[in-house]
Amino acid sequence: MKCSTCGQDNISNAQFCGICGTPLVVSQASGVEGTFSGLPMVKFPDAIMLGFSNYFSFRGRSTRAEYWWWVLFTIAGSSILGFVETIINVWAETGQASLLRPLFGLVTIVPSIALGSRRLHDIGKSGWWQLGLTLPILFGVILMILGVVFAFISGSDGDASLVALLILVGLGLCAFVVSFIYWLRWFARQGEDGPNKYGPDPRKSTSLRV
Repeated sequence: MKCSTCGQDNISNAQFCGICGTPLVVSQASGVEGTFSGLPMVKFPDAIMLGFSNYFSFRGRSTRAEYWWWVLFTIAGSSILGFVETIINVWAETGQASLLRPLFGLVTIVPSIALGSRRLHDIGKSGWWQLGLTLPILFGVILMILGVVFAFISGSDGDASLVALLILVGLGLCAFVVSFIYWLRWFARQGEDGPNKYGPDPRKSTSLRV
């Protein structure tokens, strides 16, 4: 059985290429040998199931569809729970329902980080880059807050406080924007075709969808 990725001739009953690891299949309809042509794109329910079933899985790779459907799930879930909190608090005149969103965040934060690692693996980068992208964003937000606080404290010295505000907010905004652009570019990038050092191609391997 010949691998269409690297051209290696494998034994007839091989499931994966012995050189590059590409899954090999035989078409049941025609009996033609070849490589796995790909799986259907991950849909919204699939992404939620994969996110929770791979709760602590920081290894392997995940597709763009799986990642962005999960992002939509977390944003939509938080928004819906926020609306529910408001309705309950107004109706019952209590603040107890305000725990819904924090609990949802606690439940989803670990699989979100794990999925982020697998998404970065899919483009050939280490999952630790999540930290490298998050810290500048947090640093930028802190700088902007410090700028506003400094301007408020030293309000009597108008020129100095304005300059400090502009510098801190400007630096913070630059750090935030640059990190956000890199995050968007990397997480929206098409994954590497075929296996890489982090595992098989998730678009061609059913083992990554369980």
